[in-house]
Amino acid sequence: METFGWVMMCLIGLVAGIAGARLHVKVAAVHRWPVARARVLHKGAAAQTAAVPSEPGYRWNVAVKYRYAVNGVEYESDRYAPYVTGRSRADAEKRAAAIPDETDIRYDPNDPSVSYLDPGSTFAAWIAIGAGLVFFPIGALMLIAGL
Repeated sequence: METFGWVMMCLIGLVAGIAGARLHVKVAAVHRWPVARARVLHKGAAAQTAAVPSEPGYRWNVAVKYRYAVNGVEYESDRYAPYVTGRSRADAEKRAAAIPDETDIRYDPNDPSVSYLDPGSTFAAWIAIGAGLVFFPIGALMLIAGL
């Protein structure tokens, strides 16, 4: 049973590290995308799907819809960030209320229909990478040591 636990620790570390690295690459790329000016059409908070659909069980996202133009072509998007942010309802509503009526967005130069109002933070990515760098080596060392 102990071997199974160490193998699981290695797998968790590996998955966390890979997921963190992928998220970091995505967020870093979005930060390099060109900027366009957008007009906000709607802003508020939207509930994520919860296992048990009750008010305390929900996590909330900033819900936004905006319109922008790239090279004379107009686009409309509802993407806030390159990942799901899951926060309290009060925090999502506060963040949505802080969005100005006109703001900068970042769009994919290869596909201008893909854009984000908030390019995101690499903090969560670094946490996942750190977890991977802790869990995988410990699990691997324990397996090698035969514990």
